[in-house]
Amino acid sequence: MANDASNVGVGKPKVTGAISIAAVGTELPTDATASLNEAFKGIGYCNEDGVVISEERDSEDIPAWGGDVVFTSQTSYKESISFTPIEINAEVAKMQYGDDNVKVEAGKMAIKHTGAVLPEKSLVVETVPNSKTVARYVVPRGKLTEKGDLSLNDSDPMGRESVFTCLPDDTGVTMYEYLAITGLSPASLMTLRSAVSGKTVKEIERYAADNGIDLSGTKTKADKVAAIAAAVEGEAAGE
Repeated sequence: MANDASNVGVGKPKVTGAISIAAVGTELPTDATASLNEAFKGIGYCNEDGVVISEERDSEDIPAWGGDVVFTSQTSYKESISFTPIEINAEVAKMQYGDDNVKVEAGKMAIKHTGAVLPEKSLVVETVPNSKTVARYVVPRGKLTEKGDLSLNDSDPMGRESVFTCLPDDTGVTMYEYLAITGLSPASLMTLRSAVSGKTVKEIERYAADNGIDLSGTKTKADKVAAIAAAVEGEAAGE
């Protein structure tokens, strides 16, 4: 197969939010484009390191008489997913401390730090590697097993790294990875236009800069949204 530069991509987050979380047992998506169950709640922005997915396989060599290794036995397998939320909101607090330890009332939030075992969660991570591809990573059973330090200073965002161990579901799967390499459908373009319209002008300009979209000549927010939509539609059509 010939090389195709259009297949190269990076893990850019979905513009409407990339990480969502729900209770285990919530209906999970089975492809890259189906709408998420409403029980999934977005956790907001994460730091610039994005999401890291790690897999570890430990094995043991079995030697025969004479020293030749004749067999390798896998002794363990572990998958984890980590990210650092930087928004101060209830969904992040519940994820890191447990629903029962977070109280939100009349614009105020109280969080109890305890040693209680946290419940498992289902996670969905959504990215847009390039203009023709969307990717979705689904963790049926995630257990928060590590939490980073919280730094309170003048420069770092108030966020704690969260590491989830991906536990196997009833079929032995720790994570599902779904890709749709079909270009943007009209519905997807409408969703993108709607999502961008809901952003501030600065957020729209940042999105355009991150995606190499030229907004010169645009003055109003509507002009900028239209320019982004036109650029994305042109990429999807192969122009």
